[in-house]
Amino acid sequence: MYSIYTARGQRIKMCRSLQEAASHVATLGVGATIRRDGVTVWTEGPDGETYALGYETVERLIKDRLTHRTTIA
Repeated sequence: MYSIYTARGQRIKMCRSLQEAASHVATLGVGATIRRDGVTVWTEGPDGETYALGYETVERLIKDRLTHRTTIA
């Protein structure tokens, strides 16, 4: 499961899929995050703009981070 947080740190949604999570974080804008197990795996803005990159690209980037155990703080 993936948690969606606002830029202010308020959890607003849980998502089963990364594409669903990416679509929600995109609507929240810069500073919104996707977290898995309490670890931030995507921050809208610093990591890129989800709308510009596309949900599938964001999903691939996050899966790569999770596979290689690299995250963005």
